Amino acid sequence: MASDEPMFDGANMTIPRKSPSQIHPMPVEQPYYKWRVRADIRQVINLPMSGPETAPSTYVELGWSLYDNSEPADANKVMSVMIENNQFPDFNQQLLLHNPKEVSDVSGYFWVCVKDKNR
Repeated sequence: MASDEPMFDGANMTIPRKSPSQIHPMPVEQPYYKWRVRADIRQVINLPMSGPETAPSTYVELGWSLYDNSEPADANKVMSVMIENNQFPDFNQQLLLHNPKEVSDVSGYFWVCVKDKNR
């Protein structure tokens, strides 16, 4: 696997992998879960430019945190693929987030964030 491909290696969040096509496999289901969230990421429209002549290279993060207004831990996030140099990216992807192992109730907050690799 190339150095720019891993999304999450079990300990550290890395950069999202690049989108090879418009078709993406369904996320892997975990057999032991108390709750899960499935998010359909389709398209982002008219993103701001990264620079004067640079189109954004964007990806989406979906995560869960026990606290309001706090970014989730890396182990509690999933990332979409990254669409490079596109102001109107078509993600056409599903993200599946399962509860962290230590959490079985549904209290907490979801985090959805569109990020630009160039910023």
